[in-house]
Amino acid sequence: MTTQNNGLVALVTGGSKGIGKEIAKTLAKEGYNVYIAGRNENNLQNAVNEFKEEGLNVNPIQADMADVSSINNLFETIMSEVSCIDVLVNNAGIGSMDNKIWDVNLDDWWNVWNVNLRGPMLLSGLVVPKMLEKNSGKIINIGSYAGIRPSIGTSSYSMSKGALISLTENFGMATKDTGISVFAFSPGLVKTDMTKDLPFFKDVPPEHWTPVEKSGELVIKLISGKYDKLTGCFLHVTHDLDQILENADKIREERLYTLRYVTLDGLVR
Repeated sequence: MTTQNNGLVALVTGGSKGIGKEIAKTLAKEGYNVYIAGRNENNLQNAVNEFKEEGLNVNPIQADMADVSSINNLFETIMSEVSCIDVLVNNAGIGSMDNKIWDVNLDDWWNVWNVNLRGPMLLSGLVVPKMLEKNSGKIINIGSYAGIRPSIGTSSYSMSKGALISLTENFGMATKDTGISVFAFSPGLVKTDMTKDLPFFKDVPPEHWTPVEKSGELVIKLISGKYDKLTGCFLHVTHDLDQILENADKIREERLYTLRYVTLDGLVR
């Protein structure tokens, strides 16, 4: 383990490639002692080598976010080296092509939920008690706009991301006034191993893709403490956080930036 400048610890799941790797790299540049978790040992080692080339250190741990014992082992391994995880980024996620929702492979369908929802739920539940001891901590869940829309062909992904947005709000409410803040955000349409070869993205114009660097930049803003009034909210990587923060009271009152039921009579409270 390598101790970084500020003494704070960050864990990024799915941190060996794509969005997770970019977030981990950004945190390392900010001086965090960064752990990355991933299923593939080769991908983890490649990430370590890439970090080293940039003069950065990272601690890789092989872990499967679909496996409860693996999640527990991940947490226990980190806790054997540090006293607390100060920043948890639940980035690991998978999708699957469902075809017709009534004709899915249920094992594959539920496995998406295991990674995208149960994993963040379990890992957050392990991390929060340690954060409470310090009266500080940040949890960031990587969501998707797919979570607010029905989806033909990727129902397991969109539904699990919708549940992750709701999980974020629930954790945000449960940790209110404890010094812990919880956020979810959509990284936009980013070219990753999950998206680059999907047929319905093949004709997307280049300007509609979002640079992966924006996710790292947003994470640094969210963990700064400046935007803690927005805890529980679901944001987008392109949002103007300062403008949103100026309207924090309205957001709480009208329950904006969350999943809500709105009828012809208005918002159901």
